Amino acid sequence: MDLKGDLYYSKPNDHLLYVKHFGQPSFPFFMNDNEVVKDMTYLRKPYQIVNANSLDRKLTYTSLTANGIDLYAMDFDGTPVADFNKPIIKNVINAQSIEDSFGLIGMNLIKESSGSSVEQSLNIFMARRYKANYDKILVLDTIPFNSDPLGSAPALDSTTFNDDYSVVYTSYDESHKGKLTICNYQQEPKVILENENLFGPVSIDRKSILDPTDPLAKSDIKNPYILYFTLENDKVRVKICDQHGKPVKDITNIIMN
Repeated sequence: MDLKGDLYYSKPNDHLLYVKHFGQPSFPFFMNDNEVVKDMTYLRKPYQIVNANSLDRKLTYTSLTANGIDLYAMDFDGTPVADFNKPIIKNVINAQSIEDSFGLIGMNLIKESSGSSVEQSLNIFMARRYKANYDKILVLDTIPFNSDPLGSAPALDSTTFNDDYSVVYTSYDESHKGKLTICNYQQEPKVILENENLFGPVSIDRKSILDPTDPLAKSDIKNPYILYFTLENDKVRVKICDQHGKPVKDITNIIMN
């Protein structure tokens, strides 16, 4: 589900997308005796609500198909974004809202003609704003579709600030050795950690610090920091690094105690 003034949600074991309206009319004394419609449903077969974008008034959701999970989009009034309600991205592995909620990130499977799992790859995609034909969805990177040491798919997260963004994601080779990669605004993807026993989710956030170039120290800058997990001697470690991969802090004892 997602809540952006109205509640958008799905239920198990049915094919409906539900919208519950909480807003009241601006001038209720002009209303007649007809009851205001508060709830709506759409026959959309939703699997997961990804994002209700209140700025562009677009709702994205995934749906199960015979070949996998596809990503769809519609206007808040129920009108499909794509002609004939076609999916905007097929074979989605992961999709989630970005930090400011005005877009989404995710991974989708690139199926090779041979069908060999060894040759399968994942696109890292991002939509900062919605377009009528979705021709502006960014493909930030392509990574191999290998799992982490515990069998989970690669993970990703993002942080946004106005037009700027940072997307961080894991990837693994056939031996499940991981890399941590960051893609910043108008920059190529950069591997910031490798040769570590990465696994599980990642999280990125911005922390405001005083600008060292400001002699009066009255302004601040927002630097992204990344939380990630490693397996060391069969023990879980929880660590934080900066956007360059430089270690900041090991917070395992804080998290585990």
